[in-house]
Amino acid sequence: MSRIGKLPITVPDKVKVTLSDGAVTVEGPRGKLERTLPREISIKQADGQLVFERPSDDYKHRALHGLVRSLVANMVTGVNEGFTKNLELVGVGYRVAKQGEELVQASRSTCRTRRSSRCPASPSRTWARWPPISAGCARPSRTRARA
Repeated sequence: MSRIGKLPITVPDKVKVTLSDGAVTVEGPRGKLERTLPREISIKQADGQLVFERPSDDYKHRALHGLVRSLVANMVTGVNEGFTKNLELVGVGYRVAKQGEELVQASRSTCRTRRSSRCPASPSRTWARWPPISAGCARPSRTRARA
């Protein structure tokens, strides 16, 4: 039996699940979702839980068992809590700050470690001051992220 498919889904009090032949409708505080599901997988609602059963151990039924359970679980989560995305910036060389609800990346020249009168991206070009304040460098950064 599928490890994912055999797990029951607990339906919160705020969420209403309607089962019809081959379709599921989930209503909650954040909206309403409908989905047509394969008829091979049967869904039973009892004691505030949804239980999914498959007719046989055929390859197709085993694949659909976990899929259908995951789809309905995501529907229940979506209408009840909603979904969020968390961004984690890990690495060297990126200066990012959160200002309100926006991410702002500070611009920085990638050649600040080398102090010479010639630009490493184009050696024939000379600068009075390197690195130039307003111009960026075409050479890619050689810094690497460390674990």
